[in-house]
Amino acid sequence: MFEVSDRFTGGRGVMVLGAGGVRYFYTHLDDYAEGLREGVAVTPDTILGYVGTDGNAAGTPPHLHFGAYAFDPETCRHRAFDPLPLMVDRERLAER
Repeated sequence: MFEVSDRFTGGRGVMVLGAGGVRYFYTHLDDYAEGLREGVAVTPDTILGYVGTDGNAAGTPPHLHFGAYAFDPETCRHRAFDPLPLMVDRERLAER
């Protein structure tokens, strides 16, 4: 895991460091999962927290802000990219 913080613009959030240095960002959490702390290894089955309206989502319906950021060597910064191609139906994969 990379970072657990309530100081993100979206309030309570978790930044997970994945393969290839990709950062996965989850925010607007109502609460963190029990035992979650920085440095804990996570898997796709790990519960990180619970959907809420924290941070700049106050007054909106509960939801999760999810983002994916890859390192750009030209700018030495992480750039957001469309995470949709990374999202697959795990049940379908298990059937194969």
